[in-house]
Amino acid sequence: MKFSSLGSVSSGNSSYIEMGNKKFLVDAGFSGKKIAEKLNNIEKRIEDITGIFVTHEHSDHIQGLGVVSRKYDIPIYLHEMTYSVIRRSEERRVGKE
Repeated sequence: MKFSSLGSVSSGNSSYIEMGNKKFLVDAGFSGKKIAEKLNNIEKRIEDITGIFVTHEHSDHIQGLGVVSRKYDIPIYLHEMTYSVIRRSEERRVGKE
């Protein structure tokens, strides 16, 4: 198994884990562009990510989640309660509530 912290600060959190031919992000708390840059710094490609695990719904853990998942067609794995909180927050943000 390979592990690399891409960043762990109050403004963003993300880690990279590789197990065999599977490559995952744990959280996506930076912009999509920044995540791609951070992966490139460790000689990894965002296009090769197998999935994204979300630990919790704080913005410093999910900032780039939607963009990265949609742009690169990466599945997201998270607890249903975390999903509910993210969805409600997004609905409030765009005025759908």
